[in-house]
Amino acid sequence: VSVAELGFDRATRYDAICQRAKERGLDLCPPEVGPQLRLQYLDQPHGEWIRVAMEAIRDSDGDLNVFGVEHDGVGLRLVSDYGRPDGLWIPGRRFVFRARKQLLDT
Repeated sequence: VSVAELGFDRATRYDAICQRAKERGLDLCPPEVGPQLRLQYLDQPHGEWIRVAMEAIRDSDGDLNVFGVEHDGVGLRLVSDYGRPDGLWIPGRRFVFRARKQLLDT
């Protein structure tokens, strides 16, 4: 889901993106989705960058990060990226969210 698909037309805070997704029936992913997505998404198009919407993990420097999967000049990669609540994301940035169980059951 892109930031624009959530209804934002300018750079938007990560916490606002997550809140809007929750209002639309989506939930944050558990952190293990990042590594698992990288292992399974082997046909990711070159140039695509996807971030995992999740509770940010604090790194050794104390910075908050979320996982991402990328296919760039280096190849297929699992990366970490800014996960601060006030971090801004452009409308074209895409996130993976988890569908709520009741949505899956219907």
